[in-house]
Amino acid sequence: RSDHSHEFDGQLQTGGLNNFSYTMTNLLYKGGFEVERMALERDALSQIAPRAAHMGREAAAFAGRQVNALFEAPGNAFNSTAFFSDSHTIGDASIDNEHEVTSAAAVPTAAELRTYLAAVRNKMRKFRDDKNRVMGLVPDTLVIPGEIESAMRQALTGWDIGGQQGGVAAPSINGVEQIAGYNLIVNPYLTDVNDWYALHTRGEVKPFILTEEVAPTVESVTDPGSELPSRGPP
Repeated sequence: RSDHSHEFDGQLQTGGLNNFSYTMTNLLYKGGFEVERMALERDALSQIAPRAAHMGREAAAFAGRQVNALFEAPGNAFNSTAFFSDSHTIGDASIDNEHEVTSAAAVPTAAELRTYLAAVRNKMRKFRDDKNRVMGLVPDTLVIPGEIESAMRQALTGWDIGGQQGGVAAPSINGVEQIAGYNLIVNPYLTDVNDWYALHTRGEVKPFILTEEVAPTVESVTDPGSELPSRGPP
């Protein structure tokens, strides 16, 4: 914990880091497929190489799936409070990062989403740091369920998903689209149309932190029990 700029009176004002502790467990994940020796040598239908390439894509997408799933079950934050909570205590400040919204319709309308987003922006702007000072943050990323994609596009641009202007935009890398100044991410793991998320991702500390201890590698495992020695040529 340290002070920001203040009038210097000859004595530097400092403080220690906030006393939070947490446990991080590194997990090992593996995936694979089995190919018999004779099938490997013949591969008459040329299916083995595409399957191997698919495993590579699965490895690349795995981390994103893990992060997407965190929105539905995020666990606790660093201060042992639920990640999304109306009672976060951080230093001298108390933060409410949970905003209740319930649409009168089966799916929120563009007008409702526009109102909700304005309220969320105002709420985040008033977040306070551990010195109880207003931080003035605003969301730059929206994570939404697919059911409200069209309404959210209309809320942001005035055009729905089928419109000619502001319609279906070509997604950039990792499926993130930039619309009206926001990174828009449609998360297929979200199941409640009233649960969507506004994130500020430009700070020093990110909303979610993913560490990769060991990069994905390809392993070849040979098991003599999978051989078929009694099988002759066709």
